[in-house]
Amino acid sequence: MQIKYLHTMVRVKDLEKSVAFFELLGLKK
Repeated sequence: MQIKYLHTMVRVKDLEKSVAFFELLGLKK
């Protein structure tokens, strides 16, 4: 349970990074 929760947190952080990255790309276009 603990590991699964930690894994989910990491995935959410990666998702936030990806969203911010794509927003940055959108602004540069």
